[in-house]
Amino acid sequence: MWLSPHFTLAEFEDSFTARYWKIDNKAPPEIIGRLRVVAAGLERIRAAAGCPLALTSGWRGARLNRLVGGVRRSAHTLGWAADVRPVGRTLEAFVAQLRATSPQVLGRYDQLIVETSRGVLHASFSPSMRMQWLVQSGGPKSAVLMLPTLDEG
Repeated sequence: MWLSPHFTLAEFEDSFTARYWKIDNKAPPEIIGRLRVVAAGLERIRAAAGCPLALTSGWRGARLNRLVGGVRRSAHTLGWAADVRPVGRTLEAFVAQLRATSPQVLGRYDQLIVETSRGVLHASFSPSMRMQWLVQSGGPKSAVLMLPTLDEG
């Protein structure tokens, strides 16, 4: 099932860890609408960056989240987040392009967390829409550095 022009539900549910541990990582029906919101946000990020995105983590059930070391109450377990890697571009160049993009083009988001140790951008679109840019150089439970808010002018 396509959630947006470039992202499928199967991509959001796919997990090596889930396959290895034989965990059913199917998103419940009540989560699908949220994943559509995330996919729409990823489409805006993809267009702003001008490159395809590889989804590395999307929906996670509670057991899978624990196994991958995710934080408790992770936006992934609520259906509001995905981790992506730019295709054909470094993470640094990808982030620089997004930071240079007009907030009107990028649209609303909750958090964009640059996870340098994993080489991914964690993109959250939960309803709080805090518009936060963060950098996290360690694992998911490490300290984060908040970047200045982008000018919405």
